[in-house]
Amino acid sequence: MDLTAAPRDPEKPTEEDVSDLDKDLSIIQTNMAACHLRLDRIDRVVACADAALKANPFNKKAKFRLVQGYIREGSIPKAEKLLDELEKDSPRDAAFAAERKLIASKEKEAESKQRSEMRGMFDRANSKPAAAEDETKTDEQPAVIRKKNNA
Repeated sequence: MDLTAAPRDPEKPTEEDVSDLDKDLSIIQTNMAACHLRLDRIDRVVACADAALKANPFNKKAKFRLVQGYIREGSIPKAEKLLDELEKDSPRDAAFAAERKLIASKEKEAESKQRSEMRGMFDRANSKPAAAEDETKTDEQPAVIRKKNNA
């Protein structure tokens, strides 16, 4: 018995506290998340990765699958937070770098989409849209039709 070791916090579990059954369950759930990722079932990727992390919160691959799910789902801040946590242990992992590139491309895509939606926003405010002109014509037509029917 090592008396020099610091006392363990009973509230904070360690990897040794996770049972073998929970570790196996976590591996299975992580593999299911990978399968769902290939099939583009993003909601199932996130659900399976969450289940894997509940069984074993120390499963790094499950965290990575959750990152992949969050990126494809569009939850970029959540993905970045988890990816930062994963990169602390292995900062030069090629898979992490690939996901960072995917995050950058998703952000660039969202920014270009927003720019295209906002382009000409103030130009349209001064001109009268064609739909508004059509509405005034349709309001007049039913009144004319009613007069002919009453006669």
